[in-house]
Amino acid sequence: MNWFRRASYQGTLLVNENAIPFSSWVPAQIYNPLSGTPVTVFNLSPSVTSLPAAKLYQTNTPQSLVRDVYQGYEFQGSARLKRGIFATFGYTVERQLVRNCAANVTVGTPLQNPNTLRYCDWTGDSSLSLQGVNISQLGSVAPPWANNFVGNAVIPIRWGLVGALSFLSNNYQGSYTGGAANDGYLPRTIAISSAKTSVYPNGSVGAQPLGTACTANNGYVVGCPIDPGYNSLQGSTTVQLIAPGAYRTPRLSQLDISFKRTFRIRERLTLEPTFQMFNLLNSNAAISQTTSIPLTTSGTGTAPFLTPQQCSGAGFTGAAQAQCGLGGNISTITTPRLMKLALTVRF
Repeated sequence: MNWFRRASYQGTLLVNENAIPFSSWVPAQIYNPLSGTPVTVFNLSPSVTSLPAAKLYQTNTPQSLVRDVYQGYEFQGSARLKRGIFATFGYTVERQLVRNCAANVTVGTPLQNPNTLRYCDWTGDSSLSLQGVNISQLGSVAPPWANNFVGNAVIPIRWGLVGALSFLSNNYQGSYTGGAANDGYLPRTIAISSAKTSVYPNGSVGAQPLGTACTANNGYVVGCPIDPGYNSLQGSTTVQLIAPGAYRTPRLSQLDISFKRTFRIRERLTLEPTFQMFNLLNSNAAISQTTSIPLTTSGTGTAPFLTPQQCSGAGFTGAAQAQCGLGGNISTITTPRLMKLALTVRF
């Protein structure tokens, strides 16, 4: 058994001394189109009509606001069985906790935006705050542990023929905005770019239907602005709709096999034909897929991103019904079953 722990902190932080303070941001309420629950966002105060010239300097991030801690427990074993069979296996339970709550700025985007604090702390520290904004109130997080398995075996058969198999089962390594690149978590986001173009999409859970007055249901109406008080000085804002770990990347279960035999022709000449089959189970798990909710009042809208339970009572028809609950558009899948024939000549 092995225990791994890795922590990184005090990385580079870019600070804008002339950034608009959080006191100039006004809390506003929008709705999560995947659940209909309220979400707190921040808009620049109408009194802010222009942004001061950026004054940037570089420093180290305090560990209280930014850190990345990985913990993993690995169980390994090996066995030599009858007839020369040799096998190894490993099982890992792991989790990565990220805190990325410094409201970091970039040279291209020097605005210090409190909307980036949503789900920024995966450790669940209820007392963590930045410029008077309570972090835990912007989304509580309890990321799940991931588990991975790998096994290998070499099996002598007969007449010099040797077989081998390899099996692995894990989640594809995804990335949830927040600093981790190996968490295996899929985000669900929606973009707010302007009050006119960022509207609640078709299929928003609990929203009033398209054509209803935007004053109804506190403005939660399909086709109505997500954030009527949005300030164009903010640029584009991406809102995280779900906690990290609420959706996981597809699980890959892959079995590879191979057979080979060595023929000795002469003292210095040997031939070794090999047959290999990769992804014997022909897994088609998605490697990359869309995670942003489309801002459209026609077509599928939120349908692909809803749960099967939500789909049963959503009332979708046509293409939206067929795609309900399937997830975002897939751009890359696992390489399909692949066969390889090889001949190794040694002389």
